[in-house]
Amino acid sequence: MLDPSTQYRSIIRLTETRDIHHVNSVFLETLESLVVGRFALYVVDSVGRETRFLLCSSENPFGADVDSVLALFDPGSNVTPKLVKGLRPFPLASVNGLHALLILDRKAQVVDEVFLNFLISIYCNQFNLVETCSCDALTGLMNRSEFDKKLSLFPVSDGRQRSTDVYEACLAILDVDHFKNINDTYGHLYGDEVLLLLGQQMAKIFREEDWLFRYGGEEFAIILRDVTAEQSDAILERAREHIESFCFPQIEKVTVSIGYTLLDAFETNSGLIAQADAALYYAKENGRNQIQSYQALLAKGALSKRSMVVGDIDLF
Repeated sequence: MLDPSTQYRSIIRLTETRDIHHVNSVFLETLESLVVGRFALYVVDSVGRETRFLLCSSENPFGADVDSVLALFDPGSNVTPKLVKGLRPFPLASVNGLHALLILDRKAQVVDEVFLNFLISIYCNQFNLVETCSCDALTGLMNRSEFDKKLSLFPVSDGRQRSTDVYEACLAILDVDHFKNINDTYGHLYGDEVLLLLGQQMAKIFREEDWLFRYGGEEFAIILRDVTAEQSDAILERAREHIESFCFPQIEKVTVSIGYTLLDAFETNSGLIAQADAALYYAKENGRNQIQSYQALLAKGALSKRSMVVGDIDLF
């Protein structure tokens, strides 16, 4: 049995975090002091309509045997599902369904079986709480509050860095073209369906390392990480083309306009948002269904730093 102080510290650490990835890492760290032997945590990752399990730790301790166990909880798996005698699965669920799978080696020694079950319950409850607070209820993407947190992970320079120092990342704002017409013609319920389907398509077409957000209304935000300007342009253009070719029920075709800016170490978060928004506004004012780069528009004189139009507001 674990000593009470260790139990209390584990509970406090698990319940004080407000980040899903941190919840998983704290849970794993606690398991390391609770389980002597092999174990692994697999989290559910939904891409469009497809579901897959992602290993949280760096190595898979069970080899190919784990694929058969994972297939038991994944109806779309191509692997024959079966319960491997040497492995002990613990399905972990929240109000939105299965979100992770803990697998223990049956030969592993659990220091405190009662506390393990108690810890699993706390982990599931905390996961549900964090997920509810950080995700948009309609699309399942991260919400505006989470966007502010993620963008703040890119620190602003204190002025002592080189002026050429930039982060290899990109902030894009995506807006559904003529969304008001969709609501007026088909009703708000169908407008919500368009946003839901769009969120699903975005989760499918962007990369695993990209962060996707419901920014507000019919606007979405994307943070592309570890990208150059050329890669940003290619990724966003591919996304725009995919959305244009996707068949939405009834309306069939929906297009989007995208404005983006490269993350600059010398620009504030509000400044970065204003830059992406200015590029988006330019795209919508010049034909829609296109992507525009703030830096490219600046270089050709279409925008100036002294005056940027953001939505319906002129910033001077």
